Amino acid sequence: ASNLYLPGPGVVDGRHQLNIRISQGQVTALTVQVPPGLTVSDVSGPVGSWQFDADEGKLTLEMISAQSQTFAVTVETQRGLAPLPADINLAPLKVVDANGEVGLVAIAFGPDAQPEKLEPELMSVVNLGDFDASLNTHPQAVLHRVYRYGAEGGEVNLRVAPVASEVRVISKQV
Repeated sequence: ASNLYLPGPGVVDGRHQLNIRISQGQVTALTVQVPPGLTVSDVSGPVGSWQFDADEGKLTLEMISAQSQTFAVTVETQRGLAPLPADINLAPLKVVDANGEVGLVAIAFGPDAQPEKLEPELMSVVNLGDFDASLNTHPQAVLHRVYRYGAEGGEVNLRVAPVASEVRVISKQV
């Protein structure tokens, strides 16, 4: 899985790509555990229908047809954010009953917000180049950090601060 979070003033946008490798049999449905506070806004891939239960944090996906080969599902999420500076915990989406899971969590920032504190739990830092940059669809967002997690999951404790405005004056005096 690849999870990209873009915190900004008032909102955290998430884009998640789940790459499902099937070891045997076929997949007709998936259940995805969504971290608390996130709301699913869109799902794309070989999905016929989807339903998000916000109380349980479960996203149920029904495939168009039974999948026996590797396939990918992209999930768009959002979450409200208090006025900056704000503290937030970000965790990856997890496929329920998967035999194994490994993935990346990336944090990107646009021109209106910046990180003040980043503390990963049960995750290790990896190179920015290891993350699929095509998930970042925001033209001004810049990838800041990428973390790897395993089957035990993990989370990133983050403090988001506003970007202070910059004033420049160019003058010529005689």
